[in-house]
Amino acid sequence: MVFCKTPAKETIMEKFERIKEERVHKPPLWEPSGNMCSDIRAMLYCSELVYAFAVLRELARENDMEKEYLIGIAPGNAEERLKILSEGIKDKITTKDIVDFVQSNLKRLEGVSRICSDLFVETLLDMGKMENAYIVKFDAHRAGSTFVYGIYVNHVSLF
Repeated sequence: MVFCKTPAKETIMEKFERIKEERVHKPPLWEPSGNMCSDIRAMLYCSELVYAFAVLRELARENDMEKEYLIGIAPGNAEERLKILSEGIKDKITTKDIVDFVQSNLKRLEGVSRICSDLFVETLLDMGKMENAYIVKFDAHRAGSTFVYGIYVNHVSLF
């Protein structure tokens, strides 16, 4: 008889370290390449990051999170905190700040099966390198019942 040992399930932190090491010398996958896969990956990256951001904001209603100041949560009383977290984001936040916030709280996403994917980790690694990228609108008013949305602008140019 041959017995095969089922490999242990990777934690999100282990997955992050593995993929980070694999991708150390590779260019970001979101860079435009003129092919449809590159364009689709850019949309998926935005979706992955917005979903994780929404989950962490929801968790922040009951728990203090690391680096909350990056996403506009100032230390204050519980009532003010809940008010900030229940509102959508009206001011732009850099993608780097959102990625830094998500990475700082990565362990809290461990039990969220939808988030613990290779694509999600690639999203964090690649979108953290984006320059002049912002989330300019975010609404989680119906999170959990329908959808969450965010609008990203990957660069801003002035005349």
